[in-house]
Amino acid sequence: MRAIPRRRRATRRDSRGVALLALLIVAAVFGVVAWTTFAVTRATVAEREARTRTALNDARRALIAYAASYMARHPPRLDTITGLDTVFGLLPCPDQGAPGSLREGAASGTCGATNVSALGRLPWYTLDIAPLRDGDGECLWYAVSGSFKNTPKRPVVNWDTPGLLEVANPDGSGLPVQGVDRAVAVVFAPGAPLGNQNRAAVAGATECGGNFVAANYLDTRDVAGTATNNAVVSATANAITRFVQGAATTGFNDRVAVITVRDLYDALEREAGVTRQLQDLARRTAQCLANWAATPASPPVSIDRRLPYTTLVVAGTGYAPGAAHPDEPDVLSGRPPATVQQSNADTGRFGPIELLPTAGPFGAPGRCPTVGNAAWTPTQAALFANWKDHLFYAVAAGYAADRPGGGNCTPACLSVNGGVADVGGVVIFAGRPVGGQVRDTDVDRGNVANWLEGRNATNHPNTGGNGNYQSGAASATFNDQVWCLRPPGPVGVLVAAAC
Repeated sequence: MRAIPRRRRATRRDSRGVALLALLIVAAVFGVVAWTTFAVTRATVAEREARTRTALNDARRALIAYAASYMARHPPRLDTITGLDTVFGLLPCPDQGAPGSLREGAASGTCGATNVSALGRLPWYTLDIAPLRDGDGECLWYAVSGSFKNTPKRPVVNWDTPGLLEVANPDGSGLPVQGVDRAVAVVFAPGAPLGNQNRAAVAGATECGGNFVAANYLDTRDVAGTATNNAVVSATANAITRFVQGAATTGFNDRVAVITVRDLYDALEREAGVTRQLQDLARRTAQCLANWAATPASPPVSIDRRLPYTTLVVAGTGYAPGAAHPDEPDVLSGRPPATVQQSNADTGRFGPIELLPTAGPFGAPGRCPTVGNAAWTPTQAALFANWKDHLFYAVAAGYAADRPGGGNCTPACLSVNGGVADVGGVVIFAGRPVGGQVRDTDVDRGNVANWLEGRNATNHPNTGGNGNYQSGAASATFNDQVWCLRPPGPVGVLVAAAC
């Protein structure tokens, strides 16, 4: 009879094996849970960051669209007290939640003094968009450079106007060198509240909730050892305000988007037809100077094509807005004169001294003779008021106001690109800075070489009235637009044409 085997007794080695297997199973479960939690958290962070970046980009586009359409939405008015008060490129004040505001999301009616930057919530209602929120559900904030805000507007705004905002990295890098590389606007995504930030709701904030205290939303962080507070802008006119950007930390989670002066005008040239409008401004200015010859002289000259003198260009000073910009006797290279008292006197003309439109009492919208040239519209006059410092003007010796004989090439005329010397005058529109040109300060702006290129710069001051000027296709080193004043034309009138 076969013996029944006895049951083997479990050993301690077997018990240890079971325990190890159990531990491995538990560890695997915890690993799966941890990996899943990490993956979900990582995806959530990425999604929040993507929503934040989308909101910031949408805000940039909305602000640029507002600036591009500003002149169309706010047609210029001619006012002898405040001048021509609108131009493309202006940006709205922030929504600062001031008492009496129209509604949440509307830009404040005014935001500080002229040339003082301002900070508040993005004015989504004024921009005609829905409220934009970051990945944490917070509405965006916005700083506008005092040099580009619409209320109150500075006297002159164009593509050389310096921005008054800059954004640095924590190590101090990323700061702009020139004014046109500084920002006209900075948009902030505030993220979730940190530390003692109190975002309790106030009355009227029904869409975005919370309040209008910037420190409850925007953070402070060191930039190269100096604390930089995103919740504060300078209260001083023309002062530079510095903000900070960088990776999130336990005490900082702001995200920013920047619009520089270059960014703004790159877009405006595409979206607002800026180039076409400024070309027309240069043509109209040139024809206005030519038409001045149509006003009667005393004693009368049968064919009088003499041109007015130019203004002075004084080193170390800019082209001051709102001034009379008078012609100067015997000066043959400078800017187009807004007033022509000396030229009238030297030719015996008794017409008004105001010629070109400027702010203030000096002829807004201008009294340009209109022979073959329609009267200046308010829009054209506003463009001139904001862009006149880009216009330069030179006169041939034979066409100067003090020359006898009605204007001819005796003793000399101008030429262009080495061609026939038959040009009575040239008007040059200076494009955006190229080749190292800088126009940040009055000293910069008083240097003709920071405006014009090639022979157009070196011909100044055109003492002999016989300069050989330069025209050509725009390039990385040349972008002057040149208009020639030449005969023949109607009696007393030169013809202005691109050359």
